[in-house]
Amino acid sequence: MVIAEIEQKLEQARLSIGLTVDPTLLQPLSQRSDQSLHTVENSTLARRGEVAEEKTISVGAVLERFLADPTQDWSPRTRLAYETTSRFMISMIGASTPIGHMTRAACREFLETLRFLPKNASRSFPDLTPKQASDYARSTGYENVISPSNANIYINKVCVVLNWAVREGYLERNHLKGLRLADPIARVDKRLPFSHLQLEAMFNAPLFTGCQDDELGYAKAGGKRPRGTRFWVILIALYTGMRLNEICQLDTADVRAFEGIACFSVSERSLVGTDDKHLKTRSSERVVPIHPDLLSLGILDFVEQRNDAGHDKLFFDICAGQDGFRSTAFSKWFVLFLIHAKAREPKTSFHSFRHLFRDALRQAKVSREIAMILGGWGTGTKSGLDVADYYGKGFEISVLAEAIEKLSFDHINALRALITSSKR
Repeated sequence: MVIAEIEQKLEQARLSIGLTVDPTLLQPLSQRSDQSLHTVENSTLARRGEVAEEKTISVGAVLERFLADPTQDWSPRTRLAYETTSRFMISMIGASTPIGHMTRAACREFLETLRFLPKNASRSFPDLTPKQASDYARSTGYENVISPSNANIYINKVCVVLNWAVREGYLERNHLKGLRLADPIARVDKRLPFSHLQLEAMFNAPLFTGCQDDELGYAKAGGKRPRGTRFWVILIALYTGMRLNEICQLDTADVRAFEGIACFSVSERSLVGTDDKHLKTRSSERVVPIHPDLLSLGILDFVEQRNDAGHDKLFFDICAGQDGFRSTAFSKWFVLFLIHAKAREPKTSFHSFRHLFRDALRQAKVSREIAMILGGWGTGTKSGLDVADYYGKGFEISVLAEAIEKLSFDHINALRALITSSKR
């Protein structure tokens, strides 16, 4: 009876502020049957039981439900990232730990463990848990720990999981929200475009001036000039700013004419039935006209050769990594290429071509809106574009081609020599 009275008062309060109510609970207690009172009390106790279950459900169970949520619209790479995050959370927190134990204090302890977590902790300290490895690094002054940037990536992913747990009612609040490690390296200093000296070294390498072969002998001077996968992936990155995986996953059919202009089609859709293409964001889908220098170097002849050989993938000889992405293997090779070419410098990687492309667009005075479209950079406030920019049909391919043609890398002597020799 006491429970029924409380329920009635709560329901009256809900009615007074315009919320949906259960009419049965508003009836005077004298008009309700013993059975209805019994039902109300049982339902109240059941709801209390649900709340108790939600607070005691384990971290492992929450992660299973998070990964199985059918409303999540994830790309394969994003799903893989959250599967990795789930394993990481379990190793750090424990699968059987109640999700309700993720208090502010527990989240700060999680942050502190991350702060001193050694790089590749499972390999470097196979007999220790991540927490033990972190405690060891903290107590001994072990310096080879993950960077604040990488630690914050883990935190961001875990935050997404905890935010989901709050929405689903497993947590009352995400106590990890707002916690971050201070990063002493400014964002602008983390990745740089390739310098002029690096570019000269790259295009003076045997791969572009004459090597023994396009396999193990690519870094040794020789009389052969193979224009295969490695040759073209680097040049396409320079002249298009495409992400490495966008290049590596191209179908031969993705190089075709749009409005009479030869272009690269960057899309998850396939004209030949391949199903291994993935884009980082929706705005990544785009058409990039082919620069005249690439045409002079013979990119269309290369594509025709691949077609004649019956290859659906333009770079069929790039094997996918364990994560399913072709860029994984090529990225590792590119590091070796930079070392052999004596072009490796801090804060640069294959992604530096993308930074270089953006700077080249600026130097050519290409409008910001066209630059964002050519590079497949995100929409919204981060891109500098607003809703009005996405109204209408968009730019004609000829306009995009004019922008691409403005890009000039003539200041790279080795590249200019390569192009000149191709025109003879």
